Amino acid sequence: MKQLKICMLLVLLASAGNRALAQQSAFRVIINSDYLEAGDTLEINAEYAVGDRQLPPATLAVTLMKEGEPEKFWQMRWPLVKGKATAAVVLPDSMPVGLYNMAFAVQPRFLKFYCDYIYPQKPTHLQAVFSHLGGIQRLPFKATPNRRFVMEDILITGDVTLSFQQPNDGDGTPVMMRVDAWLDSSFTPAAYGVKQLAVNTRNDSSYKPQRLYKETFFKSDFSCFQGNYGAKLKAEKVAGLPLAKQFDSLYIPAALKEGASHVYDCLEDSVATAASTVYDLLQQRLKGFDINYWGSVENVRIYNQSSSDLQLLQNELMLVWKDQLYRLYFDGVYGDASIMILPPNAFGSIRIFDPPFYTEPSTKKQFGTIAVFSKRYPFPQPFPYRSHFQIRGYTPVVFDLPLQ
Repeated sequence: MKQLKICMLLVLLASAGNRALAQQSAFRVIINSDYLEAGDTLEINAEYAVGDRQLPPATLAVTLMKEGEPEKFWQMRWPLVKGKATAAVVLPDSMPVGLYNMAFAVQPRFLKFYCDYIYPQKPTHLQAVFSHLGGIQRLPFKATPNRRFVMEDILITGDVTLSFQQPNDGDGTPVMMRVDAWLDSSFTPAAYGVKQLAVNTRNDSSYKPQRLYKETFFKSDFSCFQGNYGAKLKAEKVAGLPLAKQFDSLYIPAALKEGASHVYDCLEDSVATAASTVYDLLQQRLKGFDINYWGSVENVRIYNQSSSDLQLLQNELMLVWKDQLYRLYFDGVYGDASIMILPPNAFGSIRIFDPPFYTEPSTKKQFGTIAVFSKRYPFPQPFPYRSHFQIRGYTPVVFDLPLQ
């Protein structure tokens, strides 16, 4: 790899509020080069200080966006420990040439979760369960009389599923929780700065990085740090379609768009939203169904058509109707029984796929699927209480930038 020059981005700004008169905030980001080629590695070293204080945990948020093509953007974040963070971003070999605007911002604290629950009514103890590829981690806490608690300074690397349990609940009754987390939502940064990168081919140096001004780049807001930013771009493209078509275009995977025996449009369908729970709604379509665990005697491997992976099914709760098995699918996760007790107006769409939607290769066992999708931007506010949440954690220290 060629020798890359050292390039420094230095941002000095005052702290917010009255503290600005007392101490200055220094935010410095050093990158190895602002002139790159496909396949190069962008090295990032960030430091943030407020006077001589020892800073609590914080987050370095980074957005990379191709100039003139706002749909091509990447959001990354790394923990700032004692005011420092180091990362390496490996550009793909097929990275398109051009100019890329990069924004750096300091987000106070690590992840912080504000939680409250409606069920069970009077638990004595609860557990937060973080499930990820490396295993499961449990965080116990005491239930409070006002049904609220806070989990803060959580450091998560990679994507996890957050769920809640009662430790001594043998029935596995889902805990219905509301979680507000300061993740990628809009925030006021403690400090921020911008830089432009040029990506060229090895034999061509047509693109040269230019100086950026913070106020021009952000246009007086920090929308590029919002978790809904990508959804906003997509929503603008389908805004002229009926609501159900908009939702399908934005949030229904290709493998689940066609072939459903019945579709409930929960955005506008009065029949669907009249039911008090999803259980009641499904009784209208699948009268006499039962809910039972399946696969508890032996592990069963089932072929997942949408991801072409083998998934291990053990003790998975399924719906049984006319001696046929239907898996419960909730926002990309199989086996979540909480959908049965939630109101239909918490969702955008409910779809029923009859067997053989899935066929297990070795035994030829056939399954159906009941797929449920939560409301999301730009549709009305969803029902806030759920039993599991998808959390996007910190970016790996060495990150292979995916193509958009």
